[in-house]
Amino acid sequence: MYNDKVIKALKSFDVYYKNENIKFSELEKRLFVEQLINDGILTIEHVMPQTLTNDWKEMLGSKWESIHSKYKDTIGNLTLTAYNSDYSNSPFKVKKSMPKKGFEFSKLFLNEYIKQCESWSETEIINRAKILFKKAIKIWWLPKIKISKITDNEEWFDWNEDLDVTNKKIVQVTIMESFINTSDVTAAYKVIHKMLYDMDPTIYHNGNFAWFSESDSKLRKSYKIDTNAYIETNKSSQEKLNTIKIIAELCNLDSYDIRFLVQEKTSKPKFEINDESTYGNIPVGKLAFEFFEKLIEMNAISEAEIEQLKTKEYTKQLFSHTDYPIIADSRDANKGNSKYIRYRKKSLTFMGKEIFITTQWFEKNRTDLIIWYKNHLLNK
Repeated sequence: MYNDKVIKALKSFDVYYKNENIKFSELEKRLFVEQLINDGILTIEHVMPQTLTNDWKEMLGSKWESIHSKYKDTIGNLTLTAYNSDYSNSPFKVKKSMPKKGFEFSKLFLNEYIKQCESWSETEIINRAKILFKKAIKIWWLPKIKISKITDNEEWFDWNEDLDVTNKKIVQVTIMESFINTSDVTAAYKVIHKMLYDMDPTIYHNGNFAWFSESDSKLRKSYKIDTNAYIETNKSSQEKLNTIKIIAELCNLDSYDIRFLVQEKTSKPKFEINDESTYGNIPVGKLAFEFFEKLIEMNAISEAEIEQLKTKEYTKQLFSHTDYPIIADSRDANKGNSKYIRYRKKSLTFMGKEIFITTQWFEKNRTDLIIWYKNHLLNK
């Protein structure tokens, strides 16, 4: 398996002398880190030094020679620091607690585990390799996808192109050459922001964007992209694409770094009340309204049942997943302390009085609803 190969390589592969195969800046996933590396400010540091002192040999134990030979240049033992020359071959505790320069004072993700350790030996090196593995598979991963042939109603767009998604859906995105299948614009919006946030979270936290918050309670309909990081999903498709443009520009991405495969939406067969094969073509709440309208028109539902359906107890007997009475005498019924209206704006007339059908249905109710409706037709 791909993941098994990655963890094996991260544990034992010599990445110090072959570091063209791995980028520490990508593991760190902050744009300023790459610049600091390019400027020579941050350099690769061996936590367990290349030349062992007696202090280090004592810490590593009787197998110090084999441990040093096996793990010295592996990723579990390598990190980034601006104080390479200050550390030299110092004991681990000195490297960790050196005033203002030790690992304890580092703000890099790469050093989070190191600062928590009291010693540094084979166990800690392997554990850190596993931690970096979990980070690595989010960056260098092979998604399980089926890449289908582009059809006449599909087209690729770069993130910086003007894209009108009216009556269209995004069925696949590429992000830094990774292919990800998506179902619609919202799915693409979520996965792209999760990956862009990983690249540079500071852009989000310092950007003062109305659609981003460190608290889910400050957004109307939030989606979590990381710890203390949420994006607003209650936006139009075009607004969602615009937020991606904003971050992509701030990350200085090339046009081909994020691409969308856009597909024309195909219309579903129309709903026909007399054709059961079309009952799955509309939302279950709309289906319930159509059923009630038809039963009332046919005089196939009694006044007694209408009154029973105004109670939560009877409603749950019929449809166990519902939370509110199916029928109410007004739209504002059963609101409690909530601001949400739970009944359709359009009313039905039953025996000269208005009644309102709830919008609070779940897909799980569809089968029970259809059976209930058909039973009324049979008893007519």
